[in-house]
Amino acid sequence: MIAGTTVPALAQEDRRQEAQDHRQDVLQNVQERREDRVERLSGRHAERLLAFWNRTIRRVQHLLDRLTGIADGVAQRLNRFEEAGKDVTEQRAALATVYRAIASAQEVLDGSTEEVKAIIDQHEPREAFRLIREKHRELMGEVRHVHRALVDAIKSIRGLSDVEHDDSDGGDDEE
Repeated sequence: MIAGTTVPALAQEDRRQEAQDHRQDVLQNVQERREDRVERLSGRHAERLLAFWNRTIRRVQHLLDRLTGIADGVAQRLNRFEEAGKDVTEQRAALATVYRAIASAQEVLDGSTEEVKAIIDQHEPREAFRLIREKHRELMGEVRHVHRALVDAIKSIRGLSDVEHDDSDGGDDEE
């Protein structure tokens, strides 16, 4: 047995094992830091997504309140026309459509917050954002529907007034 060859071979093997252990420790530390960072970021993403949704809820609620106020003004105007002896049944039907659309939008708005919280909890941030954007589009579609119905109701009032409407562009065409 050669004494000089076995000792350095064992030392070399020990160094390899130490290096391999060190690499595994470093990789494990990197993996742990990455997981911590992802967890922190997903928490921040969730907070931001929830803040975005809360701002959306606040803004849409304000829009619905404004549209309801305009619809109430149209209802008061219809009351005045009715008191003057005008037939406003068609206009009342259009206004009822507006109020139904407002109620539908309000239902979507009220039920959406819990759905969004569930989306944030159950999905990765990127997927959650995509789903929340879809929910936002759905909600804004409801608001657009309310607006369209309100515009139609306001247009239906035209012609009830005894006041002449000047639809010309302000120029004298026939002189």
